[in-house]
Amino acid sequence: MRILLSTFSAEGHGSYGIITRELWRRLRDLNPKWTVHQHGWVHESVEPVEWPITPTLKAMGKDGKMANRVDDAYGQITFEKMLTDFKPDVVWTLSDFYMSHYMGKFRSKYRFKLIKHCPVDGT
Repeated sequence: MRILLSTFSAEGHGSYGIITRELWRRLRDLNPKWTVHQHGWVHESVEPVEWPITPTLKAMGKDGKMANRVDDAYGQITFEKMLTDFKPDVVWTLSDFYMSHYMGKFRSKYRFKLIKHCPVDGT
């Protein structure tokens, strides 16, 4: 099974990234045949993980440093390319609803199961 994680980067230090990292390390140990790839929002490499992460877009900020692009902060631009390149059976996200609202519109075209866990607003 091919699983695409589309959420805050598991290599980051934010709460959703840490939860993703710990949960999917355990799930992969239980299911070694699963192929996992991540579409990593707000990617930063603090603690490396065992699966590949494709970050969302970055651009040069006003201070001359690379920064996350606001228009792709939650993968709104790069999500479809991840679907065509990786061809997942399942897309999993840990997010607030407003961060992942766009994902459902691709389900019929790319035929994947979508699992959304939105713990903040209870969705």
